[in-house]
Amino acid sequence: MAVSANDIRVYYSGGASNTTPTLCLGGIISTTTIDSQSASWGTGSIAGVSLVEGIGVTESACTGGSDCHLLRFDYSAQTLEFKEFGDGGYGYPIDVSSDGTYIIPNTHNDSFLRATVTAASLPVADATETVNVTNDTQNLFPNVSESDSDSGLEEYLCVYLKNNNATDAASIYLHFVEYPTTGSGVYLGLESTSGQAQTIANRFAAPTNVTFNRYVGSDNELGFSLDSSEYWGVWIKRTVPIKNPFSHVEAQYSIKIRIIS
Repeated sequence: MAVSANDIRVYYSGGASNTTPTLCLGGIISTTTIDSQSASWGTGSIAGVSLVEGIGVTESACTGGSDCHLLRFDYSAQTLEFKEFGDGGYGYPIDVSSDGTYIIPNTHNDSFLRATVTAASLPVADATETVNVTNDTQNLFPNVSESDSDSGLEEYLCVYLKNNNATDAASIYLHFVEYPTTGSGVYLGLESTSGQAQTIANRFAAPTNVTFNRYVGSDNELGFSLDSSEYWGVWIKRTVPIKNPFSHVEAQYSIKIRIIS
């Protein structure tokens, strides 16, 4: 079965039980994934459906108007469909007649909800509910303090991309889709081989034999291949210039993962 967005997940490094972002210093892959966005129900919920995350969805805290994302369950077809607010219709219906975790696309197939379904608990009639989506922040690097902004900063953390498909390989391409043009800079670098990455002493120690670039835009990507069940360490470097004059309430960096199977 071809690799899908549901198969490629991002994990912390720093040990199997690590859940602390600043301890992602390479070494053993964690069992904890890094989600893109938090997704929660609005005014109600659909029985048997647990929201996991949003992926590339426009942020929205639904107030009951046109700013609402919608998730619809079709009882006769046993499908879920996602409508992102502002879209003219729902995305492709996803069969959820059996237990599992599913990726549910919007109508443009460029943003998604990830949800886990318990088929026996699904409603016995059609159902539509609102969904709230918010961007997860500081889920890797911490906030830059005033002292760090004054003295400058250079730090490194490692995450793993893993192909959880049991049979098929995939080509992976990464690039930034949100990248502030002032203040701190963030760069991507690939560990020299797949599997367990090197371990650095602390997040201020640079990994060896890793080349960093910005990779901004779809014409400038970091690419590599993952066999079934294979994972590869991606290092992320953040720099803050000395006497940094810029201030961002939320300097957000977003990385797009493009998958070819």
